[in-house]
Amino acid sequence: MKKQIPLLTLALLFLALLPALSFAADRYVSTTGSNTTGNGTAGNPWRTIQFAINNSLAGDVIHLAEGTYVESNILVNKTLTIVGEV
Repeated sequence: MKKQIPLLTLALLFLALLPALSFAADRYVSTTGSNTTGNGTAGNPWRTIQFAINNSLAGDVIHLAEGTYVESNILVNKTLTIVGEV
């Protein structure tokens, strides 16, 4: 006879594994982007690094377009990768 796993047990297991199932997203920042109308994609980037950090999830990769970014108080409270254009 097969042993059945209660639905509550499966739901709790799913919730425990959920953080590991998240997928990193690529986010984009450009000096010509916009924090108002941008959505962080390559075609519609955000303007500031801090805005990208605030709107990214742990594990995301933030790509910086070529340019000079003048910002202060960059705060990161999650694990992110920030890469600049070469």
